[in-house]
Amino acid sequence: MLKIAYLVFTSFGILQSSSTTVSSNEDDFQHNYVNKMLSYMNQSVQPCEDFYEYACGNWKNIFKHQQTHYKVPYFPEVNYNIQNVVEAVLEKSHINDSAPEYEEEFQKAKKFYSNCMQTELYPMRKSLAYLDIIKQIGGFPAIEDKWNASQFDWLNMTYQMTQHGVEVLTMEESIITLYPFNVYLTVPDFGFDITLYYDTIMNISSNAYKINSKRMHDILKLYEVPAEKRQTIVDDIFEFLKETLNVTKKFDQKHLKWQCHLIEDDLEYSAVYAVKKQFAPYYRDPCIYFYHRFNKIIEKRQAAVANYLALKFLYHMDAQLKDADSQKDFCIQHVLQTMIYFFDHLYMKIFFSTDIKNDVHNMIQEMRKSLHTLLLQADWMDATTLKSALQKASLLGEQLGRYEDPALIKRLLDELKNLEFIEGNFHQNMLNMKKFQYTMAHYSTLHFEELDEETQNLAWLVGIKTEVSTVENNIYITAGVLQPPLYHNSWPDYIKYGALGSILGHEFTHGFTGGGFRLGSMGEFNMWLSSASNISYRNRTQCFVKHYEKYVVPEIHRRVNGTLTLDENIADIEGLRMAYMAYRQQNQSSDTKSGLPASSLEFSSEQLFFLAASQNFCKSFNEADYWEFVTDLNVVNKYRVLGMLSNNEDFARAYNCPLGSKMNPTKEKCRIF
Repeated sequence: MLKIAYLVFTSFGILQSSSTTVSSNEDDFQHNYVNKMLSYMNQSVQPCEDFYEYACGNWKNIFKHQQTHYKVPYFPEVNYNIQNVVEAVLEKSHINDSAPEYEEEFQKAKKFYSNCMQTELYPMRKSLAYLDIIKQIGGFPAIEDKWNASQFDWLNMTYQMTQHGVEVLTMEESIITLYPFNVYLTVPDFGFDITLYYDTIMNISSNAYKINSKRMHDILKLYEVPAEKRQTIVDDIFEFLKETLNVTKKFDQKHLKWQCHLIEDDLEYSAVYAVKKQFAPYYRDPCIYFYHRFNKIIEKRQAAVANYLALKFLYHMDAQLKDADSQKDFCIQHVLQTMIYFFDHLYMKIFFSTDIKNDVHNMIQEMRKSLHTLLLQADWMDATTLKSALQKASLLGEQLGRYEDPALIKRLLDELKNLEFIEGNFHQNMLNMKKFQYTMAHYSTLHFEELDEETQNLAWLVGIKTEVSTVENNIYITAGVLQPPLYHNSWPDYIKYGALGSILGHEFTHGFTGGGFRLGSMGEFNMWLSSASNISYRNRTQCFVKHYEKYVVPEIHRRVNGTLTLDENIADIEGLRMAYMAYRQQNQSSDTKSGLPASSLEFSSEQLFFLAASQNFCKSFNEADYWEFVTDLNVVNKYRVLGMLSNNEDFARAYNCPLGSKMNPTKEKCRIF
């Protein structure tokens, strides 16, 4: 049985955390881990008043904040553990004992890592290599006296930046999971360290305004723009952004595609044709209304747009370190993201065991039973809808670890020969790595004519990441998820089902609510929810919207958008119920007691179940993190926990929360099933 607690590199003989000890005695290990859970808590807070602070209040004092490339890291502790694994690999002199077939690729990874670590990255350094690229793709008026506005093409510059991994003014593309891997659009972010919105950019006293202003001034100063010019350049960029954000505020991510087409209908055909012609060389389907308005803004402010793009390019090429101590985190993550298929090959070979796969499979079987029970309880479904739901549930597949396609994985690994390393030239290596990341991230779209129609989204070929998702009526659980604090195969059931089970339940729920109604039992597009059942469903969702819109995030003075986050909130609440039901079923049917006596820790097993589910979302936030959630489909971690627990009767019973308390506000709970 493979033991991983803070990732033991068994094959390499490396223990990745001195704060966690793996004992040969399973009971000792379980006690140690539960004590670790308790160390995250702030037990001075009453659990029935604020369970997030109760469960996670001391987490920030246990974990140092590590640099991360994730905009919104939902499971930060798991991501940190993966980073520890990669660091352990990179510190080896060779991998002949574990993966000799890729020793050459390993040595290339070590070169990139060493080059990154040996270069002073904090604070930001001036780069002539980056300036050369900027001059080639559109220019930097702030430092180019001969910059010509008549030759400036913002779309071409933006497209060229995208190929270097910098998404700026185009609506960002994500790849859908179905062949031929078309793209869908997301509203672009504006700003630097903190995302800007219309209200924050209009308030010069806001932190978002001041921090973004400082960042632009700092970069301009680094590139020797005279002080008397800097303020004018920054002011012009802010004016451009104000006008742009005044347009983007009309859109929300959940209804973006629909809004684009709706507003497009109000435009003259000539305007629609002009935008489509503009984007035709880039094979993109633009949001016509947005870019019709956007082009008019750019016509007046071309120099400001070029300066903004140049500054964004320099900003994204920088490591963005908060201090010199963060450099190792950055270097590890950057090498990992560049050579993701290589590190995944090692990770799956060393860590993902049959024991783990079988254990999680058994958990999924219990979750299936709970799903079936909940669907039968959905009295708002008419007979036709219920029949479709039960059929879909019976055919729900599972993919554990990663999707196996050996030929394609080898093909992707072979692409590493195209990644060029230049000795002693970090900035050029950075450019090479960024371009390689783009090429690999878009491999399916760039090569779809060469790929089989049965080819899966390449995201599912990567097990080293942390993702659980339901696609094509299959639940995908990547190997990276299956480690603390989400999973360990020697944990007692109440922790397994609380931590991983609640996440599995969340994804199961997506298949039978919201967008899941549009996908049939074989993953095909098929609206199986009847009109009558749809009305009943919509009526039930209003409870969720109203409940979450009571939450205000004080750090940014924003109320939670209950409509935008509706599907995720439903999945949180119903997924937790599903997991608890599965846990209870498992323990009633089991002949042996699974796990250590929770009472020995002065907590019941039920209490530890809900504690484990909550600690999935422990994280320390800064202001920039909160702003990232404004357009995210999930609410801020704290309100995910408060929302799902305050709508759960079993939680209220476990912690004896009286009716009317903050964690048990009303007798009626928000329910779909």
